[in-house]
Amino acid sequence: MNAAQNGVGGIRLWHARLAGVPACARQVFPVVNPSTGLVIAHVTSCGRQEALLALEGASHGLLAWSRRDTESRRAILTRWRDLICANADRLATTMTLETGKPIREARGEVADALEFVSYCADIAGLADNSTVVSQHGLRQVHARARPVGTVVSVTNWCQPVLTVVRCSAAALAAGCVVILKPSSHAPLTAITLADLWVEAGGPVGTLQVVTTDDPIATVDVFLSDLRVGMVTFTGSNDVGQYLGRKCADARKALTLEVDGQTPILVLPDADLERAADGIIASTFMRNAGQDCTSASRLYVHERVAERLLALLSARAAALRSGDPLDPDTQIGPVVDSVSLVMTREQISDALDNGARLVVGGTHKGGLHFPPTIVDKVHADMSIVTQGRSGPVLPVLRFVDVDDAIELATSTARGGAAWVWTKDLDQAQRIAHDLGYANVWINDAGRASTDPFALTGGRMSMWPPACLNPYMKATRFTMAA
Repeated sequence: MNAAQNGVGGIRLWHARLAGVPACARQVFPVVNPSTGLVIAHVTSCGRQEALLALEGASHGLLAWSRRDTESRRAILTRWRDLICANADRLATTMTLETGKPIREARGEVADALEFVSYCADIAGLADNSTVVSQHGLRQVHARARPVGTVVSVTNWCQPVLTVVRCSAAALAAGCVVILKPSSHAPLTAITLADLWVEAGGPVGTLQVVTTDDPIATVDVFLSDLRVGMVTFTGSNDVGQYLGRKCADARKALTLEVDGQTPILVLPDADLERAADGIIASTFMRNAGQDCTSASRLYVHERVAERLLALLSARAAALRSGDPLDPDTQIGPVVDSVSLVMTREQISDALDNGARLVVGGTHKGGLHFPPTIVDKVHADMSIVTQGRSGPVLPVLRFVDVDDAIELATSTARGGAAWVWTKDLDQAQRIAHDLGYANVWINDAGRASTDPFALTGGRMSMWPPACLNPYMKATRFTMAA
């Protein structure tokens, strides 16, 4: 795994990747396997000095990479895709070891990442283009797309391969260079992907990895430096708000994908058997409910609530928990003790305030927690108002559909919503009123949010939508 062997107590030490080479630091932090509680690696914890070194490396790499012809960029991205494909099992296993995500889900995530890298390689040639936007007499006004420069990407732990690839591949295709700051829960997959980029021929300084367990101090170095053109973030709403304020002060471009409510609405005419299967798939079977693409709450019509809950209870109780490296495991552990404590506290608060436990709710030891459904939840309970923390599905009942829509849109929107009904006209109206970017109707959707839905699709106008955030337009006037 291209890591040094001088770890603590014989545990392998992984270094950050600065300007294409391993970078040592005085401090290290452990990476713990959530399933076993054992330390599987130590990783260098970067600080201000390493962040500045990464910026130097990016500055040196940017000019050559942005001027490189697009065919060359496409070829390197294609080789990177091929290497990711050849190392798919290694990446999936690493992801499972450091996050606890079941191996079957990890393999699906790598497959989605491969698809996205292929897409970015295909469209890399469209990044270098110009067009005439207006003409006045003998003067023509042209617009030419150019990369924003150095992109700092702060990524989450729940999709450590797909999130890194989505942030990096499009930026690299656009001619930018990338500095990754992965979650301290999942640094190993980011380091592995950066090593594969170098092996694919990626130039020095184009894709670096700054690992740290003190993210605020390290990221603040990037936010205050004029050499950073853009910041991207995927993760919690609180951190997103912090970065938003900092980037506004520094006048830096920022793209955010933050946590929010991801509701399921079940209407009284829904096919309940089919809906129950879809609800289980879109909640518990997405990284034990911790994935940003998993549904976070269920709104069900009072008329069918009892029948649906009986179906869900039987299915949830039958899910197999255990070792996430076992291909038959469907539910892995929560990622850390903080998530476990939050899960237990949310359930206790709901039950103390009148909610009803349908299934689960009993801690099984370690960081493993059973799939849990809590019925008769109210919108002001912490299980609804706080972020997702584990395999728990709160159920809110409704009588009027408009009331359900109002409840489902009363907090920050997440990445997707689900509607189950046989009335497709009504389903489309509800989807419109919910206002989500992605609404699945009578379908659980993909295990990972469709990367093409997030980037505007394959048929976008020039430049392709996934390149737009990483490019600026330069206008120039030519006179005859």
